[in-house]
Amino acid sequence: MKKLGLALSGGGFRAAAFHLGTLRKLQTLGILDKVEVLSTISGGSITGALYALNIDNFTEFEKKLRTGLKKSMLTTSWLLVGLVGPILLVLPFFLAYWAWWALIFYIPIILLFIKYQFNILPLGKLIEKRYGTTFYGKNELQDLPDKPLLAINSTNVETGRPFTFSREKMNDSFYEYPGAGKKPILFKHKLFPVSRAVMASTCVPFAFTPVKIGKQYFKDKKDIGKIDPTLIDGGVYDNQGIHKLSHPGSSYECGTIIVSDAGTGFKPVTKMNNTLVLLIQTSNLFMNRIKNIQFMGNVILNKYLGNKAIAYFSLGYEPISCINYFVDYLKDGKIITSVIHSHDLTEKDVSKMDKEYLKSYIKDRIGYSDLEKSFPSREVLEQAKNVGTNLTSLSDQKIDALVGVAEALTELQVRLYCPDLLK
Repeated sequence: MKKLGLALSGGGFRAAAFHLGTLRKLQTLGILDKVEVLSTISGGSITGALYALNIDNFTEFEKKLRTGLKKSMLTTSWLLVGLVGPILLVLPFFLAYWAWWALIFYIPIILLFIKYQFNILPLGKLIEKRYGTTFYGKNELQDLPDKPLLAINSTNVETGRPFTFSREKMNDSFYEYPGAGKKPILFKHKLFPVSRAVMASTCVPFAFTPVKIGKQYFKDKKDIGKIDPTLIDGGVYDNQGIHKLSHPGSSYECGTIIVSDAGTGFKPVTKMNNTLVLLIQTSNLFMNRIKNIQFMGNVILNKYLGNKAIAYFSLGYEPISCINYFVDYLKDGKIITSVIHSHDLTEKDVSKMDKEYLKSYIKDRIGYSDLEKSFPSREVLEQAKNVGTNLTSLSDQKIDALVGVAEALTELQVRLYCPDLLK
């Protein structure tokens, strides 16, 4: 088991900018160089991969990321959709007006479009190309550093499991550990493009073309045709990136974990006027439910299931609420013993203190009054929360807002949940 892992959540360019703030603060605190595993999802993979490829020059990494975040990844893609979509929609009405019997010829076109949609609209390949020209060039998995070990996570809809790309391997557990008497299916990962791995991690279902593993990457040619890895956004399985770091027996498992989550929580929708809105909100509900279950298992029940030091923070958190929650967890016995002792407390001390006194003690202990001076204003916090989770360009103002919020929350939660990292 490795010592320190950092998880960067999904959330498009909003997440990419938010995680820049996390990395900046961890560097300032002298913690970033201690990270042994960097587990990334979707928007977090955009930032994580670029950081890993510029591990020796943080200034250059930040410059490249900020420049890239000001460019939309969708220009070419949506232009293509804008041309093909309307044509397919308008064509039947035109045919019906011109000659109703001509609709007979339209049906095969629709069937062909359905069958070969990903070939006709290769949105995933277009985004991958944009990633390459904007962020990663022609770098391959073999170009990633040994430390931190970067784990770029996607979801394999064929197996229903995470498919992870790293310098050491690319695979999912279904192929790698197929069971007694079965031969594992392995892949040649070294020459796999980083931009394609990030595309797989950010491949939003229904919006982009799923990523396939080409025949040239199978170690044993006999395995070609036996499986068909179909990769989509890693957030479908785990939108926080914590699974690989906390799962017992995982080659990426760590004893101490920091989780940077660019999510803002579930937002109610009062009007369901069409199927599209219903589909999007249903997807949001699924994702939020998965996140809550993971939070319960990895954070709330961690003392009993994992006994790891985990500093988790989300864009939706209020700084003062972080203190309140920590004190509640202390009083409810949900903080691991080593963290309690790091605050010069014992379980007996905690049980004797009332909440207000304990809150005052913890504030003094972590220097909350000094931290409070760097907290973003309400206006900046709301601006950060309102940034969308797509891949469209961000202004400097929005990037700065997200970075500022992340920096404040990172230091606060590390001081609360992982104080030993600062010693």
